[in-house]
Amino acid sequence: MFHFRKGAAITIAALCMLSPLAAGCNNDSSSNALPETTEYVVPVPEDRISESVKGEVVDAQVGKPAEYNNTEKQEKLQVEVEAVKALDKFTNKDEKKTEILFVEMNLTNNSGKVLDLSYLTHFSTDVDGEITDVGHSALANSQATKYYANTGRKLVHQQVAAGEKVSFVVALEVPSERKELKLIYMPYKYYSNDTIDFLIKPEDIQHIAG
Repeated sequence: MFHFRKGAAITIAALCMLSPLAAGCNNDSSSNALPETTEYVVPVPEDRISESVKGEVVDAQVGKPAEYNNTEKQEKLQVEVEAVKALDKFTNKDEKKTEILFVEMNLTNNSGKVLDLSYLTHFSTDVDGEITDVGHSALANSQATKYYANTGRKLVHQQVAAGEKVSFVVALEVPSERKELKLIYMPYKYYSNDTIDFLIKPEDIQHIAG
């Protein structure tokens, strides 16, 4: 069942340095206390897990909460893709033939320790077998920020305290001509290659004008 993906720790660190809005940066992910005055950087351990180590995969669907539970490491969470929205005004707008998708998600950290959570690090897409890191489409990110302003959801880049529930959005720019799309979430990247893979079917997507 589970896989692994490549990260963007350097990009994240740069983002944290440039953005005064990035909250809670701290290299100690084992503490349950979330700092309020320092910037947040996803810590990359020196003994990070090798990409050659095969992880388990939890297969998940839109609208149905998925459970992850590693009892040995006391890692437990529930995550859900609540809705997927396509911003139609940008579909096939140029020769790239892509579309912008907003993936609305909810996550509850049921473990006893802080969870790192960043759209730049912990998410990727699988489009017809091609794996791509999420978070590097300036168009998708800017449109999501605009669309979700003052809604309580935002592009996620934070730590989640033990027992905390968060609602957020992940913005994608993906080929509009495709056979299969999965959003891959790796909750304990650098420590485990386990993933939760959400299959996004055409009927799951709501079309919005933006």
